[in-house]
Amino acid sequence: MSLSAALRGVRRVAAPWRKLALALVALLVCEVGARVALPGVDPRALAAYLRPGAGGLLALYDWVVAGGVSRGAVLALGVMPWLSATLLVRLARSLAPSLGAGRATLTRWTRALTVGLALVQSYGFAHFAQSVPGAVAEPGAGFVVRTMLVLTLGAVLVMLLGERVTARDDDAADDAEERGALGDGGERLLQPGQYPGADGRRADAGVRVGRG
Repeated sequence: MSLSAALRGVRRVAAPWRKLALALVALLVCEVGARVALPGVDPRALAAYLRPGAGGLLALYDWVVAGGVSRGAVLALGVMPWLSATLLVRLARSLAPSLGAGRATLTRWTRALTVGLALVQSYGFAHFAQSVPGAVAEPGAGFVVRTMLVLTLGAVLVMLLGERVTARDDDAADDAEERGALGDGGERLLQPGQYPGADGRRADAGVRVGRG
């Protein structure tokens, strides 16, 4: 066994543990971020407005993001912008196969769409918070801009953590490529005419069998 193959084997064994550690870190960051309030926001006023049964769909969204909305948290948007962007990009690829592109290009599109969705959603959240009596100490354009900036950065952080957790293992990709290469090679080896004189020998064998 070569040294490179041995190293790939070690990394392959350690990969699940690395994924688990990344997932735990991501969960910890999201949990802490869902409990740290935005500057100038009173979480008690938002929580009272979004008490169970009082907020409708917004209360459902709050449940999806682990209470980040009712706490006015820096990660109030949670994973929703990234998840929505990922689904939209995949839907666009399925509806328009001509848009098929490499993984790097799709990642860039997903990131750009995530930022765009986060900006729109953070703008909506800022105006919603200002509409709740007593939720914002100093409403106005400054609060809207600051809230949009913080929430968008939070959404980007969640996106980067999600990408790390769901990233495809490089060794697995290498193994897949090797299997693909071996498969292609095997098909080429089995194709007629790969060896000089092979067709002639098969013809001669057929003639001898016929004569026998």
